[in-house]
Amino acid sequence: MHEAECDIADTSLELSPDRMREVVDQAMVRIVSHISSLPEQPSADIDNAAAVARSLAEPLPECGIPFPDVLSLLFEGVIPISFNTAVPGRLGYIPGEGLFQSALDDLISDAVNRYFGVWAAARLRRIPRIEIVAEPQLSIPAFRLVSPGAGIEGENRLNRVLLDRINSRKRVFLTATTLAGRLVIRICVLSFRTHADRMQTCVEDIEAAVGELEPERWRIEIRRAQYRGLVMNPRVGKAIAARAS
Repeated sequence: MHEAECDIADTSLELSPDRMREVVDQAMVRIVSHISSLPEQPSADIDNAAAVARSLAEPLPECGIPFPDVLSLLFEGVIPISFNTAVPGRLGYIPGEGLFQSALDDLISDAVNRYFGVWAAARLRRIPRIEIVAEPQLSIPAFRLVSPGAGIEGENRLNRVLLDRINSRKRVFLTATTLAGRLVIRICVLSFRTHADRMQTCVEDIEAAVGELEPERWRIEIRRAQYRGLVMNPRVGKAIAARAS
């Protein structure tokens, strides 16, 4: 079926202000009714779950259906057929219900769609020896820790250690790539659940990991000095060793 044959009059992704209010109001009627009726809802209804799941398996449609029909399908035919962790009678060891305030927060965050990558890059610039290698494109800033005189391989090793230390905290997970032979670390914001508090956590972990690597940076300089034979001078050797301790 071609788009011209679809029954939906407006297939634009850019909704008018009136249309936005209309669909939000329609959804809110269903959401409020669902939440307010939780005390009367069963704790589980999965007797027909397999059949419902099979009924939803279909090819990607070429045309949409009216939004009220979508809401009816969800709230009358799909959502009730599940384990209902939000009801008062659900006492099993399973996470509880969602919070309406959090859902509203997600709606606002997704609607305004601000790029946290720009904020993160601005904060990273405050950390000594952090260089922004690639300015944020959408939500992806790339950065690295620089160590003057360490050379490309030395800095690459240093940034691999930095990446491992950031990820070892298990609060955020970053990845790396190579640009012009230099290892760089990337912050890539893709999840709609990533809010400002998580980005703050990310910057804190990066800053802490950089602080931990200060001794490592001086150990690199010691190895470089040893290679050059500078530690043969006792005064130079003691000065570098003191910085590394």
